Amino acid sequence: PTRLLTPTSGSEIIERTRLDDQYRAATGGVVRVLAPGGYGKSTLVARWAQHDERVVRWIDLEPIDNDPLVFGHSLNQALSDLDPTDLDPTGPNAPAGHDTARLLGGCTNPFVLVLDDIHHLEGEASLTLLNSLIEHLPPASTLVIVGRAHHRSASVARFRLDPGVIDVGADALAFDLAETEQMLKSMGVESNIDDLTDLADQFEGWPAGLRLAGMAVSNGRHGLDSPLDQLGSLDHITGYITEEWFGALDADDQRLLMCLGCLGRFSGESCAAILGLADASSTLHRLCREQLVLFAMDQRGEWYRLHPLLQRWLCVRLRSQDLALWSKIHETAARWWEQRGDVDLAIEYAVAGEHLELCEQLIATHTPLYAVRGMHTTVQRWLTHLGADRIRASPHMCIVAAVIAIDVGDGEAALNWSRLAWREVDRADDAAVRLGDQFVLQAEALQAALEPRPAADLISVGAHAFALLPGGPWRAFAGLALGVNRYLSGDAGAIDTLNEALFENEVGDWSIMNAGAAAALAIVLDLEGRQDEAAGLCTRALRLLDTRRGETYPATGLTMAIASLIESRRGRHQLASEHLLASRRRLDMLESCAPWYRILGLVTLIRTCLLLDDAQTAGDLLRQLDLSMAIQDDTTPFAARTGELRHQAQAATRLLSGRSWSLTAAELRVVQFLPTNLSLAEIATRLFVSRNTVKSHAAAIYRKLGATSRSNAVLLARSAGLIEERPAATHAAALNSRLVSGPPQGGQRVQTKR
Repeated sequence: PTRLLTPTSGSEIIERTRLDDQYRAATGGVVRVLAPGGYGKSTLVARWAQHDERVVRWIDLEPIDNDPLVFGHSLNQALSDLDPTDLDPTGPNAPAGHDTARLLGGCTNPFVLVLDDIHHLEGEASLTLLNSLIEHLPPASTLVIVGRAHHRSASVARFRLDPGVIDVGADALAFDLAETEQMLKSMGVESNIDDLTDLADQFEGWPAGLRLAGMAVSNGRHGLDSPLDQLGSLDHITGYITEEWFGALDADDQRLLMCLGCLGRFSGESCAAILGLADASSTLHRLCREQLVLFAMDQRGEWYRLHPLLQRWLCVRLRSQDLALWSKIHETAARWWEQRGDVDLAIEYAVAGEHLELCEQLIATHTPLYAVRGMHTTVQRWLTHLGADRIRASPHMCIVAAVIAIDVGDGEAALNWSRLAWREVDRADDAAVRLGDQFVLQAEALQAALEPRPAADLISVGAHAFALLPGGPWRAFAGLALGVNRYLSGDAGAIDTLNEALFENEVGDWSIMNAGAAAALAIVLDLEGRQDEAAGLCTRALRLLDTRRGETYPATGLTMAIASLIESRRGRHQLASEHLLASRRRLDMLESCAPWYRILGLVTLIRTCLLLDDAQTAGDLLRQLDLSMAIQDDTTPFAARTGELRHQAQAATRLLSGRSWSLTAAELRVVQFLPTNLSLAEIATRLFVSRNTVKSHAAAIYRKLGATSRSNAVLLARSAGLIEERPAATHAAALNSRLVSGPPQGGQRVQTKR
């Protein structure tokens, strides 16, 4: 909750009023306050916000905001109450975090939005979202970016003219001589101009360093005539000042402060649970009144922090005096934050307290939910705490690494990590333990999904994992791979399994895997002639990706594949081509593993190419499909389907080899009705055009195909894949239902010769 609270500026700060004009000039634009730590950036901005009559919203960024899901949700929480429609930021109709035009368009009152600690924002997707926020900023509002660095800030150049960007850097934030003198006087330190100049030169106006030096002087230990490099390192000064703060407290408060040094941020509730502190809130409130000991993080006095230099010293001191207590506090804090849903912070405490086994447990427990939601960036950061050697030595971390490799599209790494985990299963002596262990079941699910082996060989291990895994993302993942492998093997229960996997995803509401399960089932149903059901599932899958920003993840290759096929049937050929290209890229990422995934996607893309008259691409994809099918049983119904598809692609290549004709989208719509018994007038009625228009299109089709009759045109068009193979009795009914999607995009042409 503290991430969205506006901090207080305090009453005894050095007011750098010389910078106020830059803030006022940024109205309608962006002001970036960027400098290293200790330059008083947040303090300055808090003072600006305190005197601004506009509504102020503050977001304290953290590394987890590199997941655009988290960053977008924070923006919704911060700005949604400025929308007069009173849109619930957590409700089903709330705008997605990336829909900045809609989010900001509803903010009728001018506001100030502060993004503090912008240096934590490094992810490409979140930075793109930030740029969109700048682009749609209302003219009377101000965006303030605060931090040590603005990663990939080159993109800001295009905003310098509109809406305008003003930079306040370290040079501007540094204290000048007058401000240095004012600060020292406020601390009771008198100095002459020579002393001030020397001090300013040594610290280059760095406010925190000057204050540390001033404190050392005010305590009577050193004079301004001693340069800082002779006083010792910054840690030496920090240790001295910490001793001064620490020594003034009684024994109980000293013990409490050392414990608080392990926590970073804390409240009465957290201190009561983690430290067992009775009457924690009143104790923290009392300590906060003693300046330079505790700092309130909000105006209500619920959350507090220590000065970071003091915190570090106290934590080191407790570790040296009572290692067991130091370790226990970090472990308890990790478990407390996990219970409250902040797994990221829980892992930070586990790592800080050197509880790497607990860290592994937290990562293994929570990775499935993070992965299926597309938050692999966060999990990757967790793994960096452990190091590659420890990950390889831990079978549970091998499974996590395999899952993340799938998410980022590194098929070879995913397969290698999966095999490392499976070796541990083979080493187990007790079969009963192996069969009941959740780790073993997860390893089985990965094996069934990733191993480049015949689908029939993987069914038994996949079915075992699917039957015994509890409800959740692992069972959904196992069911998806099992269902497709059953279909490739000709198993009659394939569609039922895919429906179970889809239901499992619906219960968990995991958008990316949910979309993948819907897409896989849609492809299978479409191959079985149930095209209306397939189209509905495809629409649903695309909607899931659009609302959760999941459309860019490698695991969405099947969704893009079925979308390309559906759009090509509707005559939206440009969109179909875009989906086809996106699907190819994502299928190639997992080329070395998961044959079921690649085979299902390639078959769908080849069918799309035939509808788009792209015989060359169909041929390329067919060669890739042949390589993937080489290890599969060639006697199954699915193998027979791929054989038919091969004949269609070869026929299309022969048909197009000597021709340079093209059909317009309107002519392609008429072609679909030629296999029916409908007259030209009846076709015109169904297409909502005149009979003469249909007659002209039919004549053009005959001429371009080189056909001499309607039946001859049907034969040539079907050989090229322009007309699907289906009974004539059902063809007209299917075409009638397709008209619901609307007419084709105007002016599109279906190029049959590239």
